[in-house]
Amino acid sequence: MRKKILIIIAFILTNSVITSAQDHIGPGHPDEASALNNLAVKYYFQGKYSQAEILYNRALEIFEESLGSDHPYVATSLNNLGLLFSFQGKHAEAEPLFQRSLKIREQKLGKEHPDWVNSLDNLAENYYSQGKYMQAEPLYKQALAIDEKTFGAHHLQVANSLSNLGELYDSQGMKKEAESYYLRALKIKEKALKPGDSELESFLYKLAQYYNSLKKYKEAEPFFRRALEIKENSADDDIPGLLADMDNIAELYRKIGKNAEARVYRKKAREIRASTH
Repeated sequence: MRKKILIIIAFILTNSVITSAQDHIGPGHPDEASALNNLAVKYYFQGKYSQAEILYNRALEIFEESLGSDHPYVATSLNNLGLLFSFQGKHAEAEPLFQRSLKIREQKLGKEHPDWVNSLDNLAENYYSQGKYMQAEPLYKQALAIDEKTFGAHHLQVANSLSNLGELYDSQGMKKEAESYYLRALKIKEKALKPGDSELESFLYKLAQYYNSLKKYKEAEPFFRRALEIKENSADDDIPGLLADMDNIAELYRKIGKNAEARVYRKKAREIRASTH
């Protein structure tokens, strides 16, 4: 209830800002566009995508008319609209928006600015989502090079860029290349994150699934086990996730002939299911 009240208050306040901007400086001012953009963000997080799209488009129009078509604020509006479309699976509609945002940020901010790198990542992800792997690869590699230069070789952002390339190669069946990038990313995450961090748990599970898909069950086993240990000791209440992990590792042990271990995890899963019903 408190969250709902806060959202309603935020909605009222944002509408008040829009009305105030229109009253004091007239419609079509950049401040009105900023307020419209903020309200669009709220609609986005409420799942009201049609309303968000209308406001994002109106904010974009105002920024273009008042600041020019190549202003960084225009790039931000294009990026926001692209993300909205991407979240809805409208990748073809998002593509030209990300392309234009990237071009503006390159011209106005330079190729090493964080906002430009953000647009680069978004466009690469857009290409990946459409299966345009050849277009995505150089963008992912460019983002990795910039991240390494900006943050250093052992930063989490570098690990995320390495993981992106791993997924790209994995999707194309280039398993050796994928493995190399995945393991480099893991090495960074293990040093940068606490042993029980949920981000580390998710990545360990990704590696387990990767090896499992190749039927390399012995390689998958330690990653499944480590991910499950983190999940079991976690403070969150993700019971479905925990049960899924237990079922997966039990099945893995069955495949490699460790039937006693498989029975242990199946029993644990049954006990948890019984206690939660």
